[in-house]
Amino acid sequence: IGAWNNILEAITHLSTATNAFVIAFTSDFVARQIYRYKHGNSLEGYIKSTLSIYDMKDSGTVTNQIVDIGKGNSTLCYYRALRYPPDHPKKYQLTPQYWYEVGI
Repeated sequence: IGAWNNILEAITHLSTATNAFVIAFTSDFVARQIYRYKHGNSLEGYIKSTLSIYDMKDSGTVTNQIVDIGKGNSTLCYYRALRYPPDHPKKYQLTPQYWYEVGI
């Protein structure tokens, strides 16, 4: 193989690093492991902890659209993010948990 050995070895290392970044940034594997570590090796409540709340009244463009959920009307929307809720002083800003996960 000779000269090709160094080239193939470099490609191997580059592809391994690339795959690691793809997995880290496109999946919630790291987030699940952090949650599991902090909560005694359990994932109970994990999904709820990853959802943020958005109040549709803050939008301004869809204030007339109210979702009927059977028990009454709701203007709250849950989406996947790590942001503060609308009633928090840091309304919709990223939480420390987000920065912790990005830092790891």
